[in-house]
Amino acid sequence: MVEDQLLTANSRATGHGYDFHAMLAHFTASALSTLLACLEVHDLLAGQVLFLRGEQADALYFIERGRVEVSFALDDGRSVRLRSFGPGTVVGEMAVYTLQQRSADVIAETPTRVRRLSTTPLMGLEQQDPAAAQQSHRFLVKIIAARLAVVDEALRAAL
Repeated sequence: MVEDQLLTANSRATGHGYDFHAMLAHFTASALSTLLACLEVHDLLAGQVLFLRGEQADALYFIERGRVEVSFALDDGRSVRLRSFGPGTVVGEMAVYTLQQRSADVIAETPTRVRRLSTTPLMGLEQQDPAAAQQSHRFLVKIIAARLAVVDEALRAAL
């Protein structure tokens, strides 16, 4: 099934066995200090909603520990699990960058800690510390590119 292939591929490439602290190595000490000052810590219980499809995007989330499930509700009421992400990756970035509504539901699978970067501090970072903002954007582009490569690979395997 395509869904299983996508989940397997995504767990290899974007979140399974990755580490929040390894993610921090992408930043210089100065940029990291600036970025961390912009992040709000949020703890979620298993089953707790981080955000739902259709909501307006006002933040992206770095997963520090735990796991979240990304799913898509179908018109018939069923839900399709798209992928799962763990420590060291990010969710919610697509809607922040495209200024669109959320495209999927994200729910904690296990007790999870995320660090929330709201759009207002992100824009402030761009004005006050362009180097830190640039490192943040580069990191997020790497995450997005890795996810696209995984989807490409899974689709090729499914065809």
